[in-house]
Amino acid sequence: MSHPGEITNAWGTQYRLPSPGNMMEYHKNREVVFVNQGTLMANSILNTINKYKREKEIEKMKILDFGCGVGRVAMPLFYHIKKPDYCVDVDPGVISYLNENIPEANPRVTSFDPPLPFESNTF
Repeated sequence: MSHPGEITNAWGTQYRLPSPGNMMEYHKNREVVFVNQGTLMANSILNTINKYKREKEIEKMKILDFGCGVGRVAMPLFYHIKKPDYCVDVDPGVISYLNENIPEANPRVTSFDPPLPFESNTF
């Protein structure tokens, strides 16, 4: 089974970072904080996946980032392991931004109301 290594901050130089208002940080170091927080969260998620993934390799999993926002977690994961497979959010603006940065993660606008546009047991 593969076990991807630790995610680094390298992803932060590969993507156009979101506008300041979308980073939820309003100080002069907002880009650094955004990248650092995204890296920490992505590593936490990756470690959890690796701990509980059972027999399936991560490359064979279908992973959804539900409520992805501007991709603080999706971008580092995608840069390092080409996951998630799908990103969904109710905000068309953030989905447009992710379509520019990580279109292969299939960003989609979803409704506030169920169901999601996926078959049961996809993820």
